[in-house]
Amino acid sequence: MAVFRGKASEAGEAKVAGERSLLLGIGISAIGIGMYVPFSLVFFHHVTGLSFTLVGLVMTVTGVAGLAFMPLAGSAVDRFGAKRVNLVLYGIRALGFALYPFAGSLPAFAAVALVTALADRSFSVVQQSLIGEVARGAARDRLQASTRALQNAGMGAGALLVSGVLALWGTGAFTWTAWANSLAFALAGLLVGRVRPVPAERSGPSAGRPAAGYRMVLRDRPFLGLTAANFLTALGYSALSVLFPLYLSTWLAAPDSLTGAAFTLNTALCAGIGVLVAGRVRRSGARRTRSAALGALLFAAAFAGQIVLGTLRPGQSATLVALLVIVVVYTLGELVHSPSGGALSVSAAPEPVRGRYLATYQLSYSLATALARTLPKGEWWWKSAVLGTLNIGAFFPLLFLSAYRLPGGVAAVLGSAGPLFVVGLAALVLGERASLRTVLAAVVGAFGVSMVVLTADAALDLVGVVAGVVSSASMAAGTVMTKRWGRPEGVGPLAMTGWQLTAGGLVIIPVAALVEGAPPALDGDALLGYGYMMLINTGIAYWLWFRGIGQLSATSVTLLGPLSPLTAAVIGWAALGQALTPVQLVGMAIAFGATVAGQLAAARTPQSFSSSEKNDRNISMDLTDGRVRR
Repeated sequence: MAVFRGKASEAGEAKVAGERSLLLGIGISAIGIGMYVPFSLVFFHHVTGLSFTLVGLVMTVTGVAGLAFMPLAGSAVDRFGAKRVNLVLYGIRALGFALYPFAGSLPAFAAVALVTALADRSFSVVQQSLIGEVARGAARDRLQASTRALQNAGMGAGALLVSGVLALWGTGAFTWTAWANSLAFALAGLLVGRVRPVPAERSGPSAGRPAAGYRMVLRDRPFLGLTAANFLTALGYSALSVLFPLYLSTWLAAPDSLTGAAFTLNTALCAGIGVLVAGRVRRSGARRTRSAALGALLFAAAFAGQIVLGTLRPGQSATLVALLVIVVVYTLGELVHSPSGGALSVSAAPEPVRGRYLATYQLSYSLATALARTLPKGEWWWKSAVLGTLNIGAFFPLLFLSAYRLPGGVAAVLGSAGPLFVVGLAALVLGERASLRTVLAAVVGAFGVSMVVLTADAALDLVGVVAGVVSSASMAAGTVMTKRWGRPEGVGPLAMTGWQLTAGGLVIIPVAALVEGAPPALDGDALLGYGYMMLINTGIAYWLWFRGIGQLSATSVTLLGPLSPLTAAVIGWAALGQALTPVQLVGMAIAFGATVAGQLAAARTPQSFSSSEKNDRNISMDLTDGRVRR
């Protein structure tokens, strides 16, 4: 019961008004989360009656949308205060789970899931901000440790509770657990509402004015460095649930039951001694930076121990003892790093823009968790690196180099020659025999694009021409090899897209740093544009592109390429008032006609599909079928 105390036992720690209510609310909320998170796909399938495919798709899309919403949650905290936003999020979650049993159609489920996902994804940002709002100094560390202990205990209790309910009353009890979740979130909100923030610390007349917004965060390089370091450490938090089971089964050939034992031990230690370990670290007088670094070193020691154990492979008894030590060391790293790292991020954030700072910091956890859940395995590490380099890492730098050095639309014409590269590579690698009509469609399409984009100031430059040709060849090779390799079993196009974007980004970052230096500070408009390019123009666009490669032949996909400059010309006419000449209009008609003709020609060629592509086709049928399986 020491967790629920109202006064700190250590001297110098200020009392937090309403601390017992705050922690009790966090514990009840964690029980609600534990009742559905371990069974989320099955939970929502039974509650709504929708198919597993539709539930999984909606959860993926709404989860991504929730990540994009986190910066807005940070802004809301700075504007309205963490406590108010926290109560709003509790209310949204309570309402969402109360409505889930009535969301039997796809639009209704998607709407409820979207609103609830926005609240779920943003909650960690708001809760961290609330700790900073109600506590100062060492009290923050204590609250961080108590919060983590209660979350582990609550989620474990919630999972056990729902398992018992299902064992007694079957899957029909999922509806009642949804309403129990709603009640838990509502009660948690009422309890948290009793906590009282401490007066704001003002260092100047403008201390409470968050005028700088995210520009201030992006200019704070020490904080961005802290966030980047936390991203690497956050991968360690996901290791027990993602990498440890794989390590046991593939490297040690150990029984799967050991995974459950490791989870149980980790949860019990976090719930039982988390506050004690954090208190011991706090009383030692260690700086937060050093204790956070110590936690990261303990993570590293646990991973090094796994490598040594997998290499030596001693007898069964020694292996079990070594695994026990590894899990204990890993858990100690978690217990030492979590309160110190969390309190460090809160303290490093200036009070007027704390919400924005913590939204940026919490993205490191969310991105690490999303990445760790679907890490490549085996040969897909190097395959993802190759595809990411061809489709993104080499393609984009060469494309922009060509565009800078070739004025007058020449770069776009070179890019429209990509289908010709794909036709040749598909014949060599995939055995796709292109008809004469397909080849003519590619040539005529490139000619039509040239009529649209070429201007009087067009000029040739050797470096630009080489860059344009190589960029087209790189994208063509990436398209063909994506078709050739398909996807590993059980991995969807969204995960494949993430692998390739990550690999391509890692190739581009050092090139951009060497050529252009550090990125400039971004204002609000630039951040909105950057967010649009990340989510819509890159993430969703590439997801659709790779999904299309799984559904169609490589030639069919690449013959859609000429539509890109045509779309740009139409947008320029509609949004910017740019005039289109008769020659451009004729060129657009030629390019569009060639695209349609190429698709018709490619459709007559029989296609074979790998197992992953057949899975894509089944998913597509699920999405287009008007009936919903129950």
